[in-house]
Amino acid sequence: MSLYNEETGKTKNRQGRTKKSFESVGQNFHIIARRLMKSERLMKLLLINESNADSSTRTLTPQEIAKAFNDNIRTIPIIDKDTEMKNYIIIQSGGFVASKNEMYMDYLIMFDIVCNVRSWEMDDYTPRPYKIMQEIDNAMNQTKIDSLGPVQFYSATNLVINEEMAGFTLTYAVTSE
Repeated sequence: MSLYNEETGKTKNRQGRTKKSFESVGQNFHIIARRLMKSERLMKLLLINESNADSSTRTLTPQEIAKAFNDNIRTIPIIDKDTEMKNYIIIQSGGFVASKNEMYMDYLIMFDIVCNVRSWEMDDYTPRPYKIMQEIDNAMNQTKIDSLGPVQFYSATNLVINEEMAGFTLTYAVTSE
């Protein structure tokens, strides 16, 4: 049960802590992006446009991986229209609802996986976006984010930007325990 504070006009729970805000959900994007950037296979799928990108013996430099944040892994849903053959993951959230735990809210995390259609074909015939989705799922499904979780797979839907860029929107539900 929450206690009302007449001075601030806000409520606090009995322990005196305030509810997690939308801002903290946004801050989780950084945690998610760092988690994704730890996957060497995912980074190769995003940065190397060859059909053998995920099995390439090429080692990505720390500078290339760091540059991928904000270049290939984004939290702002904008893709430059003059993009060459690039692959993107755009992290967003939505579907915010009240939680059973009054300190948090439940919400959805969406990953827009957008690849140039000319880079979809891979050596083993598994399209590049499917491999990227698998790496995201490995990093996210049944995990916790900043004490929230478990993060659970919710859906995957087609995403067509234009005749050159397409992919999927991968969605996970984040619930508080």
